[in-house]
Amino acid sequence: MYDWRALTLWLAFLGCALAIQAILLRQRSRKKDKAILRNVQVLQTLVRFLESINALPPALSDDELQMRILTELRKSLDPFHVYSRLWIANPSWKTLQGVGEHPALRPGSPHHLPMTACPAFALRQPFRYSQTEGEPCSSEQFNYAKHLCLPVINESNCFGVLFLGTYGANSWDTEELHLFEMLAQSIALTLQRRTLFEKLEEKIGDLKFSFEVGTATLATFGGSTQSIEETTVHILDSVLSILKVDRASLMLWDPQSQTLQTQWVRGGDFKIQSPLRLRLGEGMAGWALQTGEPYWAEYAMGDPHYLSSVQPISSLLCVPVFTMDRQPVGVINAVTTAQARAFLPREIEFLMSFGRQAALAIENARLHQKNRANIDQLNELNKLKTQFLSFVSHDLRGPLTGIRGFCEVLKQGSHGALAAEQLEVVEQLERQVDLQERMVDDLLDLTRMEKGHLSINPAPTDMATLLREEVDKSQTEARERRIMLTLSVNLPSSLSTIQVDGGRIRQVIWNLIHNALKFTSEEGRVVVRAGLHEEGVLIEVEDTGVGLAKETQERVFEKFFQVSPGGSTSSQGLGLGLAICKEIVFAHQGKIRAQSPGIGLGTTMSFTLPLSPPPAISQGSGTIGADADAPQAAAQPHPKTLAA
Repeated sequence: MYDWRALTLWLAFLGCALAIQAILLRQRSRKKDKAILRNVQVLQTLVRFLESINALPPALSDDELQMRILTELRKSLDPFHVYSRLWIANPSWKTLQGVGEHPALRPGSPHHLPMTACPAFALRQPFRYSQTEGEPCSSEQFNYAKHLCLPVINESNCFGVLFLGTYGANSWDTEELHLFEMLAQSIALTLQRRTLFEKLEEKIGDLKFSFEVGTATLATFGGSTQSIEETTVHILDSVLSILKVDRASLMLWDPQSQTLQTQWVRGGDFKIQSPLRLRLGEGMAGWALQTGEPYWAEYAMGDPHYLSSVQPISSLLCVPVFTMDRQPVGVINAVTTAQARAFLPREIEFLMSFGRQAALAIENARLHQKNRANIDQLNELNKLKTQFLSFVSHDLRGPLTGIRGFCEVLKQGSHGALAAEQLEVVEQLERQVDLQERMVDDLLDLTRMEKGHLSINPAPTDMATLLREEVDKSQTEARERRIMLTLSVNLPSSLSTIQVDGGRIRQVIWNLIHNALKFTSEEGRVVVRAGLHEEGVLIEVEDTGVGLAKETQERVFEKFFQVSPGGSTSSQGLGLGLAICKEIVFAHQGKIRAQSPGIGLGTTMSFTLPLSPPPAISQGSGTIGADADAPQAAAQPHPKTLAA
């Protein structure tokens, strides 16, 4: 038989056990639900805080950013009955500065604390306090039951301390502590982002500043033909625009009076009433020039080196200006009148660099001004020379015409027949008159060239006939000098006639033959050749004379350059023949050159004329001129227009 009584007791005991277990399971489930709800609340709080501080504009000032962070932090912690305050490190003061105000501040509570006063900042680790143990942190100002100090820190910087306090006696649970740590890290990241943004702004400012400096430098020092006043105005305007000051001035050093004197002022309506004069070491500008270093004061009127001026000023930066050999030029001053300001190192460095370039620009402007005066003087002298040559040429032509007339009278026998020796003397006199007339013509051509009035009138010209006639005219001079003068023409009959100014080409050929005969000794040889060349008709005059040195070959086409029969420079003639030949050949769009193996080895003068006709050059169409082409001493065509 079953023991119903024992079985009943056992079932009752089992029911009680099951009931107790059900109660325990229900309590455990409630705790878990509460923990889950707590975790959700913590997570939502953290997400909302992150969203709010990430939405803060990075361009906020430090004070605005810190207040916005504190405001969002208090909103987030209010459901937890936790009160917060930020302490931000101030490296300049070496303190922790409290952010914001609190209605519960005790009288006399400091807004600044030494950095070592808070263990969390000093040790870079959390600090906890409760009323039952330990001493509170110095940042605790509200008699909280417990508080927690968390360092606001990232990998390299500690920005301050996050203070959290509560009046509740219960300990903070793990989720809350984790939330507080995440909040401190989020604040550190926000402050770090602000620091990086400031560095980025600083870099952008440096780049913008460098660009403005480069632009101002190019605009100020790009030109080399500015006057001193133009150069100085550009310098001071650049200082105004780049440094953002109210006024800029330049004081120049006078070596005679040994004083600095204000010369130019830019900015505002300030005008120099009576120029300020300072001795070396006097005033801030004089002190900067004496020491050779920039001198500046944020509050200039309180500086010991400041001298009173007509208009009160706030801040002043003085930068001395020296030449390359450290000779004083003056001082550049940058002035603020409305508001005091400090000058950044990059601004001082800019003005020092600008001062060095300004010294060069001022020296260049002075030299340019001096050169302009010299050029004007030389132009005036050249004008007088041209007028003198024109007058002399016309005055010489009259007596030469008279001498030629008397020679004709003597040759006609109006005063009796001439003996052979007498006739030879008269003919020799006529040849000398011819030479003198050609010299006069050279002078007249020179004046025409300088005025742009040398005319070229192309017409069909038989070059073979022209060369033959000029060689025949020179045979008498060649026989007198006992020199063999020959002609070699190798031109097809169809190309022998070209469009040139026959009179001017005769002038060129005569000059080349005359030079060859003059610089060739007795028993020598002069050969005139004509043939085709890839550039047109080539005409050469080759001699066995004294030759030319290499440096002389490059200069024979210069005006007034002369070479003696011995090969050295000397006063032989006027030195204009080859210069005029060069201009005539250029006007025909040809080339001319001088070639010689060396001294004593003869010379070959050659020029080319194009087969296509050159344009007719008449009065008002332009000027001519070009330089000889070194090292072959070939004068390349430089098309300029000639006027009749």
